[in-house]
Amino acid sequence: MTHKKAEGIETTIYEGKLAGIFRGFRNHDTIFKFLEGTSWRQDEYFFEYHFLDSPKARITKIITNNDHKEILYIEIDGVMSAVQVKAAYV
Repeated sequence: MTHKKAEGIETTIYEGKLAGIFRGFRNHDTIFKFLEGTSWRQDEYFFEYHFLDSPKARITKIITNNDHKEILYIEIDGVMSAVQVKAAYV
């Protein structure tokens, strides 16, 4: 099953490589840390296992078509799914 993003206007706000092993999407406590230090926390429940070493990733912002809500997603190179995230202060 692929987890899809909302429909709307999409803008990439950050790109880089994740620090260490990416083990997939697990829960609201999953932290995605980029090599330069920025961290993001998974903001929705979705589970999908992967095992990738320091993959490229990007944070995208979507402003939804129907209610103009702003949603942030993380996309990982080589992974079809994307999940909602929010900034993490760790």
